[in-house]
Amino acid sequence: MSTADVIQDSIQDECVLNINWQINNLYQQIQQEVPYKLDKQICAFTFNKSNQLLVGACLKNIQGYVINKGQLKLISTMIGHIDNVRITRFMNVTSKNILISASEDRSLRVWSYTQLARPKFLQKINAHMNGILCFILNKSEDLLITGSRDTTLKFWKKNNQVQNGCILATCVQTLNQHSHNIYDLSLSPNEDKLISCAEDSRILIISLIQSEWKVTQIIQVQKFGFRLSFIDNNIFTFQPILAEFMQVYELNQDGQFIKTFDVQVKGGIQDCRIFFPQQYISEKNLLINKNGFHINIIKVIFRKEKKSQKLQKAKFVVEQSISFGQESTGLIFGQLSDNAEYLITWDGNTKELQMRQLIKKIN
Repeated sequence: MSTADVIQDSIQDECVLNINWQINNLYQQIQQEVPYKLDKQICAFTFNKSNQLLVGACLKNIQGYVINKGQLKLISTMIGHIDNVRITRFMNVTSKNILISASEDRSLRVWSYTQLARPKFLQKINAHMNGILCFILNKSEDLLITGSRDTTLKFWKKNNQVQNGCILATCVQTLNQHSHNIYDLSLSPNEDKLISCAEDSRILIISLIQSEWKVTQIIQVQKFGFRLSFIDNNIFTFQPILAEFMQVYELNQDGQFIKTFDVQVKGGIQDCRIFFPQQYISEKNLLINKNGFHINIIKVIFRKEKKSQKLQKAKFVVEQSISFGQESTGLIFGQLSDNAEYLITWDGNTKELQMRQLIKKIN
């Protein structure tokens, strides 16, 4: 097939997709009274628990926005990192209004958002030998796991005797079984397994055994990917680059994860970029998966025969696919709020913050 044929097929697909948007629209864009158009990309976002506050990483700085009925208002800019910030997360359970950020400058930083318009710097940790690309907090927020360009995973314990605003203690464990940039991490719901994907085309299955994290399985994939996510304790998904399918892995009777089937998604054979991790919101059974120029919003339907020994225990249905066009060149970054109420994005085509709201009840 010629390049022209591929482009024509893509245009036809977009026409069909635009029709489908009108039928299966889960998320609808909220027109901002004050549009935020930014030539500088915002590659990481996080909402606080109440969905009243949003922060976005704009190169080296972190911008804070208040949210009122889906409308955004910029209230603060945090300056401190000396290289691009790659991920931000609020500590919503144990420490209200505490934000953790990670950067290409190799550091973790902790900030207080007690005064929304005047965030306060609390702590800095020189965490890695190269830029930090991903991290994840456990549910109780006393464990932070980081992944880096230095190819290591590091495990950090929270300081329960907080003094002088210091939240994180020293690193308690390091794993070095990857050999290239580590792009995404996910913890199983019961938090006894961790998965990671990297540019070495490996997925690591890491199990908590007698209070120590150990690599118990290495899955070699044909194409590396930027994003993956646990769905439940026995199922996870993985998106390879330049692929028209998302892969589903399930735990077999031998205790090994194997690929059981593929889910067709939009965005195959299109430029894709790092960041914008997969997110699964269990309360809504909703998975968000960025691929190429598209954001795929996927409903997960669990099969009723729970006691069956057969695999393929869940069905994945693409409910909506949002296209940002070829002009985006795959530069699409975003995040769902914890309750899936809001979807925030920045893309290389419109170069603006876009807020979408869930408008369709999910059964």
